[in-house]
Amino acid sequence: MARYNLPLLPILVCSTLLFAFVVYNIPTTTPAPAKMSAPNISELQISITQKSASPLVLTTTLRNPTTSPVSILPWNSPLDALAPSVGVFRVFAAASGDEVDAAFMRINRLVPPPKEDVVFVPAGGEVSVDHELKEFRLQPGKYRVEAAWTWMQVWWVEGSQVDEAMLEAAANQGQGEELKVVVEIEI
Repeated sequence: MARYNLPLLPILVCSTLLFAFVVYNIPTTTPAPAKMSAPNISELQISITQKSASPLVLTTTLRNPTTSPVSILPWNSPLDALAPSVGVFRVFAAASGDEVDAAFMRINRLVPPPKEDVVFVPAGGEVSVDHELKEFRLQPGKYRVEAAWTWMQVWWVEGSQVDEAMLEAAANQGQGEELKVVVEIEI
């Protein structure tokens, strides 16, 4: 068996250099600065009221009682300008509970969403949208209107801070649980 004679000095130098490299390159664990957590989506307050009977117009109001601004992609929600046409609202006769037939549309949206589709609500502010429910042929009487939706995307930032990457990621995502608002109306 052959015996190798290795010089001790090069081994010590290499070991020392390796040790120093490892020690100086180990990541240190310093606590991250405390971040304020974003408000919860459930803190947003939405209401739907009857504005007029003929034509039937409902007003949807979103109030942001938090101290953070919020920007929302409102597709398929009561804040969507196309909400009555895409089936966000359903109407039921108050006396019988029967659903009133309506002519809804299927809409293909431009993806990623255009920035102008984003609705901005400042901290402590509110935004309202009026909807004429012409898709429903209603006779005089009392009705129950239900709006059901899931927010497409909610960002706790100013509207100007919503960028193309955020819009790209928002396409075809629902955020949070399904929400429902019911309002009694009379024509």
